[in-house]
Amino acid sequence: MSTGSADRPVKNNRPVAEARMRLIKPAIFTALLLAATASITLAQEGDRVAEARRLTNFGVDAALRQLWDEASFRWHQAIGVYPNFPAAHNNLAVVYEHSGKYDEAREHYSIASELSRKNRYVDSNNRMFEHFFNKLVKQREKNERSSATPENSSDDGGAGAEEQTGTGESEQPSTNSGSENEDTVELPGPESEIYHKVGSPQQVLIKHPKRQTPMSDKYRSVYVAGFAPVQEDAHNLNFETTEYLRSELRKHSLYEVIPLEELALPQDEDEFYDLIEDEEFWRRLGSKVGADLLIYGRVNFYSEPADGFYPYEYRDYRTGDYRTAQLLIQRTAFTVELDLYFHNSATGELIHEENFGQTIVFRGRLDLTLQAFFDVMNRILPRFMDILVPREHDAIRFLLKG
Repeated sequence: MSTGSADRPVKNNRPVAEARMRLIKPAIFTALLLAATASITLAQEGDRVAEARRLTNFGVDAALRQLWDEASFRWHQAIGVYPNFPAAHNNLAVVYEHSGKYDEAREHYSIASELSRKNRYVDSNNRMFEHFFNKLVKQREKNERSSATPENSSDDGGAGAEEQTGTGESEQPSTNSGSENEDTVELPGPESEIYHKVGSPQQVLIKHPKRQTPMSDKYRSVYVAGFAPVQEDAHNLNFETTEYLRSELRKHSLYEVIPLEELALPQDEDEFYDLIEDEEFWRRLGSKVGADLLIYGRVNFYSEPADGFYPYEYRDYRTGDYRTAQLLIQRTAFTVELDLYFHNSATGELIHEENFGQTIVFRGRLDLTLQAFFDVMNRILPRFMDILVPREHDAIRFLLKG
């Protein structure tokens, strides 16, 4: 008696297989169709990105030739072709800021920051614009409050507004806190990617409108008295700082600059701050030198290593592919910290004070030199002049290529 499957009738599985194939074929067809559609969609999106990149780069080239209307037209076109192209939004924000359309600038800076995934140049633009915009809003509110006071509507021609200006109660620019003081790093960080690879960022200068200064129309002659070094000084920073500011005031203002020798101010911190409060000393000094306004302060100049790892792209000649690696870059950071004090010489009263800090980073191991000191002071100078001279304010912004 045999057992097992030998005596069992063989089932015909062909109908089952055919039924399965009837189910599988549509699924395969659908998958292929979806893949083909996705491929077409990706190709179309790639074409739109390429066109947005071309228009954006065209606009940057136009802006660098000061053809701002042409640049704005091209960046609007780029956004029309591909609305999520962050470089075009960033650049359009810059041109809006340049033309004084601050609400539109703020909107496009915000969009660019969100789309670019924390690109450092976009974030720098956004941060510096917000710093400027917040100061502008506060100044507008302050002016509105001043114009609403009964004293300013009297027949004295608005003397109340001038009196408020003379108190030195202006908005203090922040120092070393991500404002305009912050220097730009030469190499983009690993997060810097706007659609694959960003072209070289281009620095441009834009104009901000004139604004009232703490010293506007109140003083005619100025004596820059001197600067006490904060630490051991091998470069005679008292003389160099004093002469630098005197020279720039002669070139860029209508003040009569008193050419007397600088003072040897006390280097001890306690003695220095006691001197600030000595109104009789400053009144007698003002009478002696014949100046309406006295300026002096403290200065600190130092360097420190600022090494860091930065990405760089190289070609693998074995495969022909481009790869990214991290490279240690040796750098030196030079910093100037400047405390400024302003006295009315007629009364000896302290009427205004400012604190500036600025850092510039250079590649390599470099010594502390006067050339580096003047390079940093050139960055501080516009903010110093803003205190004394009503003028258009230059601001650095970055345009990005796609």
